[in-house]
Amino acid sequence: MRLVTSFVFCSAMIACAVAAPAALAQAGDSENRARAEELFQEASGLVSKRDFAAACPKFEEVVRLQPQGIGAQMSLADCYVGENKLASAHAALGRAAELADRANQEDRAKLARERQTSLTPRLSRMLIVVPKELSELEGLSVLRNGMPLTLADLNAATPVDRGAYGIVVTAPGRKRFEKIFTVNDEATLLTATVSLPAEETAGASRLTSPAEPANPAAGSPWSAPRIAGIVMGVAGLGLVGTGLGLGVDGAARMDIAADAYATGLENGDEIQKQSALEEHAGGEEEATAGWVLVGVGGATTVAGVLLAIFAPSTEPDRLQAIRVAPWAARSTMGMTVGGGW
Repeated sequence: MRLVTSFVFCSAMIACAVAAPAALAQAGDSENRARAEELFQEASGLVSKRDFAAACPKFEEVVRLQPQGIGAQMSLADCYVGENKLASAHAALGRAAELADRANQEDRAKLARERQTSLTPRLSRMLIVVPKELSELEGLSVLRNGMPLTLADLNAATPVDRGAYGIVVTAPGRKRFEKIFTVNDEATLLTATVSLPAEETAGASRLTSPAEPANPAAGSPWSAPRIAGIVMGVAGLGLVGTGLGLGVDGAARMDIAADAYATGLENGDEIQKQSALEEHAGGEEEATAGWVLVGVGGATTVAGVLLAIFAPSTEPDRLQAIRVAPWAARSTMGMTVGGGW
């Protein structure tokens, strides 16, 4: 009798264990359906008022709650068209057609594909061309509005919505590539061919005056201080140019990051917003370093010019020599001048 009772008890426990998750899943599905229906009605009301910017996020949430909903995908596509996001609408209609195929709803699949086909000629596309030798670089990074693209996304004209797009391509030991696209019209093709030239490296150099003057009895205007002044002036101009480049590059990064953040804010994309903030901070750091270099380079140039103008000529009985060693760090550069006169 105890054996029978234990068997019945165990069977009941097993049945409860199996039924409980199913019951919880059904309860969760019911809540999702109720919430999706509520959002769908709210979004439909906003569409009737032509407030597509407010309606589309609600339709997107409906699709997230009910990913198999064919009607939700098609309604979302209609909303995107109203918001002039034709590429997003085209993709939503493609998903609706696939769902209808799986559900054996041929009429709805046909309707979704017909509407998708009607949008195709109106799509704007973006083509990012990365040459094969660059695509094989280790550490290659391609970002569009702060979001990474894979090699599969490159070298093919992909549909894009209207708006601004910042393209940033980097690789170790290569100069940064940046380009900003603005899609304003339908049926346009925007192309960027990526080039990543190697970064220039600064190395030490040595500049010396002739070891033996042609006429030791005569003085020369090219004294060591004057040569030092000329070198300082040239190096200062180089610092100014480098600083301007860094400043402009940093400012461009900040502008691109601002556009990316605005897009992320509009789409509610926290990942894109965070990436944009990090990119903006990097651009700000680069711009600050650039303007510091401009100041240092300007001061060096002025000092070099004054030294070259007021330096004395070479004395006939002295050997003149000067050593110049440029140096560079990540965000600063300069030079060391030494010699005797």
